[in-house]
Amino acid sequence: MGKQRGLSLAEKREKVLSVFAAPDALFFTEKEIEQLAAKKGVRDGKDVLKTLVDDDLVSADKVGISRFFWRLASEEANKLNQKKKDCDQRISRAQELQAFHQAETEELQEQRSGEARAERLAELAELKEKLAALEAECFQFAAVDPEQLEHIRKTCAVSYAAANRWTDNIFQVQDFMKKKFQMDRSAIAGVMKSLEIPADLDNIDPPQ
Repeated sequence: MGKQRGLSLAEKREKVLSVFAAPDALFFTEKEIEQLAAKKGVRDGKDVLKTLVDDDLVSADKVGISRFFWRLASEEANKLNQKKKDCDQRISRAQELQAFHQAETEELQEQRSGEARAERLAELAELKEKLAALEAECFQFAAVDPEQLEHIRKTCAVSYAAANRWTDNIFQVQDFMKKKFQMDRSAIAGVMKSLEIPADLDNIDPPQ
């Protein structure tokens, strides 16, 4: 028989959290939690408990010379709801940015100033970075609320599409320069280079 696999940190955290789920659970000392965790196969209960406190999954306070730990269902729900609320606000802001940039699409085509185009390219790059950061931050709620995750994914997909439309607009500006000013490919490439637009500019695919 092979050697039994040890518990992962996630499994240890789940077992220590189960200590607080007992019907008669209220407040525990650190020593009590270590003893109960050991019965569940977690020998480093003290270290695991610290990670739970650091992540606000378990509350702690010192009373006299003793430190007590507890976990209330309502308290945990409030913390999760606040995190989701913050996430929703960030998504709302991203949607506002998307709507703003979409409204300026036609204006971009009319711009003749290289400086104005460069500014909008910088805004586009910043939008892409914000969307990527938003998706990474909100992805952590997948295990908490699958519906919320699906909403985030759809929102990010729409935002990536908006960013790609900006890229398409740059291509349209290139076509305009070619037809309006009879500029050849080399001349257009020179203008793009002066505006610090990469030669390999292309649409981006949203992460799956």
